[in-house]
Amino acid sequence: MSRNWIMKTPYTRLIIIPLFDELLWAAAWLYKASREGRYLKYAISHGGWNQAATEFSWDNKFVGAQILLAKEYFAGKHELETFKRGADSFVCTIMPNSNVVQIRTTPGEPSKSFYFFE
Repeated sequence: MSRNWIMKTPYTRLIIIPLFDELLWAAAWLYKASREGRYLKYAISHGGWNQAATEFSWDNKFVGAQILLAKEYFAGKHELETFKRGADSFVCTIMPNSNVVQIRTTPGEPSKSFYFFE
């Protein structure tokens, strides 16, 4: 499987778009849904793609993969510690009053707040 998606546009000759977060996200969900070890093995073998993230969005799914795989860590799969550390890091960046908080929210009810990254 290719690690990049290649797109040609009229404005450039070639754009290479990394899909690492997409592949980890898919492997995490496929493992959760099927419990087939090959998906977990894929995520572990590509753990080097894992990175600290300060957002979870349509364009950055590392945090989603980290959270899903961290749940497996707490269920006893300790080989997923790197994903648990990534999830911990993300949670710290969004917790109010954290010494590493990297976002600010709009005033109002927490459930209706918008988050802005600095």
